[in-house]
Order: sequence, then C-alpha cells, then structure tokens
Amino acid sequence: MTDDSSLHQISFTVKDATALRGRFLVLGLFNILLGVAAFVVPAYTDYSVVVTIGAILVAAGAADALHAMLLRSRFGYVLGLISSIVFLFVGGLLVISPLTDITSLHSGVAFMFWIGGAMRMGKGIDIRPVNSWSWVVASGLLSIIFGFFILSQGDAITFNLIGVLVGISLIVDGWSRMIVFWVHEQVSGIPG
Repeated sequence: MTDDSSLHQISFTVKDATALRGRFLVLGLFNILLGVAAFVVPAYTDYSVVVTIGAILVAAGAADALHAMLLRSRFGYVLGLISSIVFLFVGGLLVISPLTDITSLHSGVAFMFWIGGAMRMGKGIDIRPVNSWSWVVASGLLSIIFGFFILSQGDAITFNLIGVLVGISLIVDGWSRMIVFWVHEQVSGIPG
C-alpha cells in the first residue's frame, strides 16, 4: 500500500497557495466581475432584480464548487462545497420563483450570507499559514454582518439593496482571493 501524503492532507499550506495561485486569481476576478454585474445588470435589463441576483449567485456557487473540488485540503473542500451548495440553492430558488415575496427572499439571502460567511471564515482559518488568511476571514465576517443587516431590516429592505449587498460581498470575496494570488506571486517570484 502506497502512502500518498496529498490524500491525507487535512490543512492548507503555503505550498498549496503557491501551487494554486492562478486559480485564486481567476476565481477572484470572476467574483469581482459578478459583483459588478450585481450592481450594473439590474439597471440595464428587463429581467427582474431577483432573477438577475439569482443567476449571479448560481454562477458564483458553481465557480466556488469547481474551486472546492480542486482544493487539496479536505477541510477547505468541505467548507467550499457547503458554501457553494447554499449559493446554488438560494440562487436557484430566486431564478425559479422570482415572484417570491420579500420576506422569504430576505430570509433566504440572510441565511446564504450567514452560511457562506461562516464557511469563508473557516476557509480563512484553514489557510492560516498563508499570509493573506485574514482577508478571507474578514470577507466571511462581512457576509455574516450583511446577513444580520438584511434580517434586521425585515420587509423594509428592497430587492435593489439586497443586490448591492450581494455585489459588495462578491467583490470583497474576489478581492480576498486575489490577495492570496498577489502575496504568493511576491513570495514565489514567479509572475502571474
């Protein structure tokens, strides 16, 4: 029986971040573009804000699921997969039933922010040997705060404000992933 240490690795290492830095760049840019789309697309389309935000969440969840499957860390894989499933589920609900009332919408999105934020914080702690881990934790904390803000507003919150919060969250998440890329570009000395 061969002992492949990569199969038994539990936590993320600096070596992993250096090896995966290109993926962090691509996913970071993708999330930033989705965040900008959450601001811009609803203003220039005939589709409702709910459907647009739902489609953006589905795209973000799919990209995060792909990234999770490529992670070498089992802990990071599980957290990324849970987060992506929640994004896919909530986004799918928004696309499938856009006529949902604001009460169920804000509850679903608040839940998504809490779970996604908690998982992102867990991933940040998982990559703690990496210099930029605090940015990932901060990104998750911001999502959790957004979830509480949405729930505290109740029915007074608008679809457009939810779209803005989703956009900000995706931009901050994308930025935190790009920082992982930049930090390890400087460490490895290899250009992007």
